Amino acid sequence: MLSSLLSQLTIHSTTERLQVMTSCSIFGSFLKQSQKWPFLSLHLEFFLFRYMDTYVYSSYG
Repeated sequence: MLSSLLSQLTIHSTTERLQVMTSCSIFGSFLKQSQKWPFLSLHLEFFLFRYMDTYVYSSYG
């Protein structure tokens, strides 16, 4: 479900990309603070950053 949601994202500008990256960073930090799922949160944060970078680079060539 998460990947299908992310695949619908469209990023039109550098500013919008930075906002998304900031949101992912804040989300990742929040997850890391909850000690219940440390491995999952790190994996999810890594996935989000990798996905966003790949998406942006493939969109703008």
